[in-house]
Amino acid sequence: MDRGGLQTPLFPAMDKDIERSALCSIIAKPADGYKAITLHNITPDCFTIGYNRTLFEVLERMLSCAEGFTKQSISIRMKSSDGSYDISMLEEVMGMKENRPGYWCDLVRMLTMKRHSEAIMIDAQRKLKNIFGVEECLSGFSEDIFQLLANWKIEENGEDDFNTMIVKTGFGSFLKPIRDVIITYPAGVPSLVGSRPGCGKTTFAVNEMLAHILKKKGDWYEYRPERHTMMFSLEMSRSYIYRKAACMLSGIDEREVRAGKLDGKKMEMLRAYYDLLRKAPMYIVDKGLQPRQICNYMRATCERKNTTFIALDYIQRVKAYSGRSKDREFYMRASNDIADTLKQIPSKPMMLILSQLSRDADMNRNMTLAKLLEAVPTLKSFKESGALEEEAYVAGVLYPDPKLMGASSPTEQYMVMEWLKNRGGETGVSKLMFKKRYQKFEKRS
Repeated sequence: MDRGGLQTPLFPAMDKDIERSALCSIIAKPADGYKAITLHNITPDCFTIGYNRTLFEVLERMLSCAEGFTKQSISIRMKSSDGSYDISMLEEVMGMKENRPGYWCDLVRMLTMKRHSEAIMIDAQRKLKNIFGVEECLSGFSEDIFQLLANWKIEENGEDDFNTMIVKTGFGSFLKPIRDVIITYPAGVPSLVGSRPGCGKTTFAVNEMLAHILKKKGDWYEYRPERHTMMFSLEMSRSYIYRKAACMLSGIDEREVRAGKLDGKKMEMLRAYYDLLRKAPMYIVDKGLQPRQICNYMRATCERKNTTFIALDYIQRVKAYSGRSKDREFYMRASNDIADTLKQIPSKPMMLILSQLSRDADMNRNMTLAKLLEAVPTLKSFKESGALEEEAYVAGVLYPDPKLMGASSPTEQYMVMEWLKNRGGETGVSKLMFKKRYQKFEKRS
């Protein structure tokens, strides 16, 4: 075995020497050993040999108590931990005469990854025998491999510059009433918005998405630098989202588009905005996906495009795991997967997750003011997604202003975005106007 660089392949027969060398290095240089253990995430489970595992546990406890390492002090601890303790085995470890804990702990880390990856591949080969489960198996395999890499990635001190630090605090809404309350949507953690059908939650998300990547320049738009968005449209098709977005930008009544009543000039204008959107830094996924598949899309797209904004419309449309029903456990697991994946993405995108609210939050103009005020949604109104609300950093509900229901028209509706949860700041109400004809949310005058 080449001690200088370990050029030969890592075979199981060498595990014993690598483990003993790591232990000897920790004993020889306790301060550096503590740093190496922390940096490479070394735990007792990383050691395959029982004696080595026990010795590591002893050394770890002694390090935490700032005890000095001598053969006698280690022997006393080992005797209390292992009744079959043999001092010759400790002498064998110390006889390795190694003093590079960072190097050997790194090899222990890679050996641990190797064993885990082999177990994942064996499990995948077993599952691939069922041809009907190929897609689910591959999705699970990629998720398991990603988690393995994430768990064993070396996290050293970052070298973020000042601008990166500012960007990673999040991105502000295009609407001032929202910025006045929550300041920004936080980066790297989910923000949750819920509403009942017809209140414009999809329109709201598309408005935020367009404002994130486009800015007005004269009579036209230009793309904001270093911005990229992706949207999981689990209810509406990609063409529906493009049509809605083109109407937002052009000011063309969407009802005219749906009815096919556009004249030549409006048709030409709509096509120009459609071409702008097709070239925009925007990626839309419009098929049913399981939580694992959503996480895989997020990681892959963010890695290629440095995505800074993600929208999920809407959480109740996420496909259940094969053979499972959608219950609280499902949403707990799904929300944990999404939140964990978001935290691990280097570009730290903001994520806006849309949710349906329970029927208790239904509001219509035929109700009395007292009934309307009783129907105002709360955090308990999030339908089947309480687990997601627990994960969310910011959570808000979008609903018609109960005091102005009678003043609303079929084309314009007075809306309230009430922020009920904000871990990083204050909660409050943002008063908005939903212009349904042009698919826009605006500040209420």
